[in-house]
Amino acid sequence: MDAGTARKYGQWIGILYVITLVAGGWGEAHVPNTLLLANDVGGTAHKVASSVGLFRASFVAYLVEAVCDITLNVLLYALLRPVSRNLAFLRCASV
Repeated sequence: MDAGTARKYGQWIGILYVITLVAGGWGEAHVPNTLLLANDVGGTAHKVASSVGLFRASFVAYLVEAVCDITLNVLLYALLRPVSRNLAFLRCASV
């Protein structure tokens, strides 16, 4: 792999990590704090029913995070494979 390709992979990896952090943080921190009520199933159901758009947006955020994670694994493997195929596979399996 030449330096230009490695640089391009590195840039995409950085962008995907930022997207993963933002989408995952929003979907896993903000939305549950907004929609879930401790020890109140009825209240939680009412909040989810009244905020269907937010609930659906959080689901989309999870899907975006999953797609970014899969793409990150592929790019990290391609970037690290020239160094050591086994270590690249091990690194990508732990993400």
